Amino acid sequence: SHPLVFRLAIAALLDDKFAFIDEDVRGELTEDTEEELEGVVNNEAIRFFFDMKLKHLDALTKRVLKWSSCQGSQFLQQINNSIGESFEINGDEIDEAIQIAINPEAIVRAMGTKNQNEFHHSIYRELILGTFRSAGEKRKINKALKSGIELWIQDDEKISLLEDGEKYDLYLLANEHLMPLNSVGELDIEALDFDTTTHQLWLKVKFELM
Repeated sequence: SHPLVFRLAIAALLDDKFAFIDEDVRGELTEDTEEELEGVVNNEAIRFFFDMKLKHLDALTKRVLKWSSCQGSQFLQQINNSIGESFEINGDEIDEAIQIAINPEAIVRAMGTKNQNEFHHSIYRELILGTFRSAGEKRKINKALKSGIELWIQDDEKISLLEDGEKYDLYLLANEHLMPLNSVGELDIEALDFDTTTHQLWLKVKFELM
């Protein structure tokens, strides 16, 4: 790990006698402290090396990773392609960006099908989410994400071409992004409006997930 991480960890430990067996700072760490320290050091090491990876990624790959992070720890390439259409970026370029993220960078890994991917570590997604320059940038992507999901859910013919795993992932994604919410972002059945396309599609998804 990075030397600074160790220096900060040691300084914090010496300030907390309860981290040591018998409260003796000259003795051994407690088992709980060792486990906690290992987690902190590992996470900080991941952050450090991930920042190094990001520095030599091209702009489009960084952009596509942002789109992916808005979907979740797991994401569908078809939805990334739909988002790309909103920004006039073609599917081949997006596929190439994801391939770079898979190999050689190992930020993303393939799952069941060629269109199903996930972040190699959950912390990678968190770090990507932290690279948004503003709330407005994220809102813009989430709007394109929602539109892309709606286009897919409306098209039964396109859905029929999906693998079972892809279809299930799409429904889970749609359930999350199309559900009626209250002012604090919680499910609110009373806010359900049968006249809106979004809520009609959400009901369709709920039925498919039953």
